[in-house]
Amino acid sequence: PALLVTTLALLYRYLFVLVDEAERMHRARVCRTFDRRRAAVWRNLGTVIGQLFVRSTERAERIYAAMLARGWK
Repeated sequence: PALLVTTLALLYRYLFVLVDEAERMHRARVCRTFDRRRAAVWRNLGTVIGQLFVRSTERAERIYAAMLARGWK
């Protein structure tokens, strides 16, 4: 149960970080994009999701390294 509680607590904490990052990326994409056709929107959405996956993976690795540096078991 302790592992489950820890996992859920970390999920809860970093889910909001992930949502904030997605919103920031979406705002940046909207500011830079002028093509509003449906195909362009879907193509851009795929790019944003891919970038979000890469950024979240890199952030997770940095967080894990920081946790290990602080003595996380």
